Amino acid sequence: MRLAAWIIIASFIGASQITAQVPAHARASNALANVAIGGVAGALSATIHHTSVWTGLRRGSVGGLVVAAGKQVVDFRFQSAGFVGRELSGVGISLVAAGGDSAVSYLLPLGPATIVILPDRHVDWRLNVTEAISTIGLTVSPNTRLDLSRSLQAGAPVYRDRRSHFGEAGKLELAGAEGLGTIRLAPDALGPSRRLRASVLAHETIHVLQEDFANDVIGLPIERGLLQQTQLGRRFARHLDVGVLVPVLAQLIAPEIAYRHQPWEQEAYALTGRKMPR
Repeated sequence: MRLAAWIIIASFIGASQITAQVPAHARASNALANVAIGGVAGALSATIHHTSVWTGLRRGSVGGLVVAAGKQVVDFRFQSAGFVGRELSGVGISLVAAGGDSAVSYLLPLGPATIVILPDRHVDWRLNVTEAISTIGLTVSPNTRLDLSRSLQAGAPVYRDRRSHFGEAGKLELAGAEGLGTIRLAPDALGPSRRLRASVLAHETIHVLQEDFANDVIGLPIERGLLQQTQLGRRFARHLDVGVLVPVLAQLIAPEIAYRHQPWEQEAYALTGRKMPR
């Protein structure tokens, strides 16, 4: 928790202007929703591991609050808001994911890799193989160009894509897309409006944080449990994660829900002060 507090403090240093487009009630509603999700996930984890449900609920609820703070920091007006927001969210995810554990290992995501601060304060690392392959593929592709400056700003690999847009939502042409821990932006995504430039990148960065949560709380623990059944799997899982379960589920679920009703899109629009397209 001390680590979470320090990251929260750091997020405000140099923040010259906090976006005013997001009303206070929207921020409060988002925080409560994340607290509820974190609490339920922590309690379920504790139940599965036959540990204290109260500890899991309490730890998960606090983690959900920290995750919400991380998502909201993403749309602050300072240079590395996305990076700070992602690291803060990673601390919150750590608490939720450890709902059924005796101690907390803190997760600090860096692109497809994750720095792990163990309970004994030793440092370890993990690599999401699926996200790493996607990152390498986009880096070497002639159709995309790595935007290093905005990657540092977002805390995730950001690429400029040659395509004009990524589909439509109502009357709105989508100017960006997030998937497998990377962000792709259309050539005109970062237009002349400073507010538009910031909100498009912030919107996609929030999707990265959502994917971090789904991976670390749901997908990766299931995959590791399956890998632990064999000696070769245990050796693989020492530092590597497959990272395929959540993307597959997302591809199956997303088409079944209308764009404007998708909760992950509603959250990203709400936290960047933009209206959902109709």
